[in-house]
Amino acid sequence: MKYILYLHRHKKKIIFILCFLSLYILKLFFDFHTFNKTYRLGLKNRYEVLSHDRHQKESLLKKYTYEKKALVSDTFYQEKVAREELFLLKKGDVVFRI
Repeated sequence: MKYILYLHRHKKKIIFILCFLSLYILKLFFDFHTFNKTYRLGLKNRYEVLSHDRHQKESLLKKYTYEKKALVSDTFYQEKVAREELFLLKKGDVVFRI
């Protein structure tokens, strides 16, 4: 009997507390909590940085793979690299210094 009277007296408070707890749980469940938003934004920024780095590395890999194939097989490219980057000369070449 005491229990029923207690529930009857504090019915509004109990309903308010239950509503508040249920809304808070829904808020956490649907990720409206500010900590979760900032954490997810940090993860998103980190993902963008890493994907950008990955694309840069892939483009460098393509460039160096092409250059490696050209150095092995293309005689014109070999001569170009030898003359421009290594400053090698053929017999009979004349050097003009400006």
